[in-house]
Amino acid sequence: MIRKVLPFILGLLIFSSSCKKEDKETTTTKIQHRWTVNSYTGNDRIDGQDNTYTTQADPGDYMDFTSSGTANIRLESTDLSVPYSVTSEDKLTLGGQSFDIKTLNKNTLVLYSKDTQDANNYSETTINMSR
Repeated sequence: MIRKVLPFILGLLIFSSSCKKEDKETTTTKIQHRWTVNSYTGNDRIDGQDNTYTTQADPGDYMDFTSSGTANIRLESTDLSVPYSVTSEDKLTLGGQSFDIKTLNKNTLVLYSKDTQDANNYSETTINMSR
């Protein structure tokens, strides 16, 4: 009886170990890379007047999201490290500021933040990054 069962068990073990489990990447693991900052776009609405701008990033600007929850950032020749956390699939807190994750794929990360005082006064910023 053991001679008949043993080949079946061995075959089952070999089959089950050869099947790969497909791990779905989470937002946290997708974001954990070094991203090149390409540009910033924004709008500072003051007393109902829009003041829009687009700024190209400096060469070498980046955001590096580490697995330890620290973002190492270089912007406009200034280096800093701040804590970050992914709070949901489409939300990120970076250095205490909340961002919407507008785009996150293998090559592109777009973060958006809006600080509202009232309907006529707010500031919004979009950061465009790539890998």
